Amino acid sequence: MVKILFFTHSNKLSGGERSLFDIIRWFNRSMDVSLITPGKGRLSEVIEREGISVYKIPPSQVFNIRRERMGIRDFVNAGELGRIAEFISS
Repeated sequence: MVKILFFTHSNKLSGGERSLFDIIRWFNRSMDVSLITPGKGRLSEVIEREGISVYKIPPSQVFNIRRERMGIRDFVNAGELGRIAEFISS
């Protein structure tokens, strides 16, 4: 199954986020979809109600994912970022 990981800088549920919500629901019909958000908020709540995985991480940690990607296998057990890294690498 194809995996898609969406990133968003906002966890509100307004204009752009509503469109993202619709896109994620559409792709979720036939693909393994996940979302990264900057903490808790309305968008993550409605996405989780759809049964879609949501990773809530602080924006400062999102920028570290690329750096951590180098040693991905050693990083798998490192909490939220480890699960995201594993998702990306598999």
